[in-house]
Amino acid sequence: MTIRATIAHPLREGISLWQWLGLGGQTMWNQLVEGNTPAAARSLARICDHFLRAAPSLLCAIQVYETVDPGSLTKLTARFDWSSLRVYDLDAPGQNHGIVLGTRGWTP
Repeated sequence: MTIRATIAHPLREGISLWQWLGLGGQTMWNQLVEGNTPAAARSLARICDHFLRAAPSLLCAIQVYETVDPGSLTKLTARFDWSSLRVYDLDAPGQNHGIVLGTRGWTP
């Protein structure tokens, strides 16, 4: 099985597929400006979709913020057969982190 990922986007230096796999360093988003956000999100979605086609039985975990845009969350969870949003109340309201868990082809 071969997994190939290419990103024809100027932010490719800041997108870390290795980190997403838990194998590398931190992804830096300091070059991301508001106008580039939709293209960066589409590029990341294509990478995730490609990887999930090659390894469909994985449990996916995606970090989100408590104030995640509802439309973005709907688009993200639509990629999975099952998903769950969990927000952890560790900080002040509006500053908490959470996680979206998702699967394809199976339900935990």
